[in-house]
Amino acid sequence: MATLIKFIIAFVVLATSFSINADANMLARIGLESSAVVIGGISLLLAFAIAMHHTGFVPPLLILAVLANAPDSLNFGVNQDYYAAGFLALLVIPVVLHYMD
Repeated sequence: MATLIKFIIAFVVLATSFSINADANMLARIGLESSAVVIGGISLLLAFAIAMHHTGFVPPLLILAVLANAPDSLNFGVNQDYYAAGFLALLVIPVVLHYMD
């Protein structure tokens, strides 16, 4: 049940953050178009990956995802690519450590 709640929260936050700033979000910077299908698909994949992590990883991941997709005025003077790199690192490192163990 907790995994389903984490998945729903992550999906809503990711889909909303990808949709709000469609011109300069994380998807646009890697060259993907901002259509509803692409936003929904990427949000589903990332939400599934986030839901599989420990509950302590979910809030920092979602905060970094929102900051990576936020307009420039909300980024506290930090480049959005740094937030995106932190998001992807926090998403991937626990998986890599699990398989290295």
